[in-house]
Amino acid sequence: MNSAQRLPQDGSGLHKAVVAQHFLAAADAFVPMGNHRVYASDSDPDLPSPHARIPAEALAVAHVPIRSAEQLTAKIAVGRLAHLSAKRGNPALSFHWGEAYAALEAGDRLTVAELEAMAANYSVPRTQWSPVERSTWIDEPFLANIKLIYTRPNQRDALATILTFAQRLAGG
Repeated sequence: MNSAQRLPQDGSGLHKAVVAQHFLAAADAFVPMGNHRVYASDSDPDLPSPHARIPAEALAVAHVPIRSAEQLTAKIAVGRLAHLSAKRGNPALSFHWGEAYAALEAGDRLTVAELEAMAANYSVPRTQWSPVERSTWIDEPFLANIKLIYTRPNQRDALATILTFAQRLAGG
């Protein structure tokens, strides 16, 4: 993979968290799924956290959350099941997994049009989605060719990935 496309501006307003070494000393602090921020504790997630935001102009992260229908199907299912198993009470965490999981559970499968719509509106509630036709995409070359190194061969199949996660979740 040597390039991707992105929108000029991300509609979600989310950021990616990068933690400093002092994060290790904060026993209750955690970075939730998605790595969008640092929470001070699970019991009081809205407490301010002593971490700085770096402006987008200063740092770019090659975040490619949608790579294929198989990858996204597995990501939705595993993300939703992980969120449910964590029993976190904050419904705002991972809301988009709930919306997408409900569609998969209803028997909908990801089409090219749905992948494009999700990419154009990533992490935005479906009720606020903009039509794909209004999206302007920017080609964004990476500084180097990127190879997936943490993906095992069977993870390219959504069902195999979901079953592996379910087995781990069940303690097997």
